[in-house]
Amino acid sequence: MPNMLLSLISVIVTLWVSQAHGQETTCDPPTIAHGLYTQNRTKYRLEDVITYRCDNGFSPLTRRNETRCTDGGWAPPPRCILKSCEFPEIKHGVLYREDVYRKHFPTPVGQWYYYACEDYYVTPLTQLNWATITCTPEGWSPKVPCLRSVCKRYLPS
Repeated sequence: MPNMLLSLISVIVTLWVSQAHGQETTCDPPTIAHGLYTQNRTKYRLEDVITYRCDNGFSPLTRRNETRCTDGGWAPPPRCILKSCEFPEIKHGVLYREDVYRKHFPTPVGQWYYYACEDYYVTPLTQLNWATITCTPEGWSPKVPCLRSVCKRYLPS
């Protein structure tokens, strides 16, 4: 029993000494799938901040692309997620079969849908009243899907 008590006291003293000598909290470099970060080091100290960027087609999980070394690790966690697009608001137009496709949003980059423009409006590329709208890393393309139709007035000669 005395040996067990001495062992317990030894462990407690060792823990107390390591705490008293300021055992420094550090973070290992993060692994960011589909992303890179600056200030590449082998260890980071408490409160160190890194800035990261995501590969094309991906975006940070949070609005900011910074993360901080904390007692609990990197916060917020540095993650890159596949970019997506919310339901497109088409001024002077509608998404084809909106009632069916609305449940598919947000939708991934690369996805496209047919849309139609109201009377007297046309699509920018085809000058027709219907075309496709595509989710890109920069948002919906075309950005302005329906343009006012330019009517040419022919005068008699």
